[in-house]
Amino acid sequence: MVEFLEIDFDFGRLADSMYKLFKTMYDKNENVKNEIRKAKKFKEELQTNPNHPEAFKMLIDGIVSQSWYYSRILKKHEYKQELDMLLQKYGVKGLSIGKGRKAMLELIEKWAPPRIRDRALQQIECLLNLLKEMSFREITEDMDKKEKIGECNFGKKGLNDFLRYMGYWDRVPIDKHEMRFIIRTGIYLAYPKEEFDLLNRDHLGEALKTFAKTIP
Repeated sequence: MVEFLEIDFDFGRLADSMYKLFKTMYDKNENVKNEIRKAKKFKEELQTNPNHPEAFKMLIDGIVSQSWYYSRILKKHEYKQELDMLLQKYGVKGLSIGKGRKAMLELIEKWAPPRIRDRALQQIECLLNLLKEMSFREITEDMDKKEKIGECNFGKKGLNDFLRYMGYWDRVPIDKHEMRFIIRTGIYLAYPKEEFDLLNRDHLGEALKTFAKTIP
């Protein structure tokens, strides 16, 4: 007869262990510190400069790389140089009209992977249309409230990735890696509602947010 060992699962103990691990990573890993500092800086600077070019570049990077799936593109010096030159020449608002708009779309067509090129061009065109009427800060604030702005749909994963980089800490980008983490750690048990689907990314994201908000 097989005997099973019962393990007493405790959210508090899990949270304490995770805190110790993340604190160690933060203290010892400069990359972790820099990413957190960068997100804080983006949010602060976007308040003082509503068309902050570095924040705008972050969204463009997310679209071109399909939410960092094709991150190798972002490491190419030519891509970075061309985008920087466009921003220096036209500014964020200037990319929404005339020659600036044409040059921006040509850059996306050149660098976006063939598999997602049409989608990337559609998203960029929609973003540039929004920029005619709104500041980039206003667009970001609207993104925090709803997934779709007008006709623009940036996709839930990409949207949450971008907003987290902008210092919106309650955003949870969910892909297969986050799904595994939430399920294997037991965090999924924090989902606040009775009906729960392990394959539902919204449910897993809500479980993680509930865990972070309610466990001391």
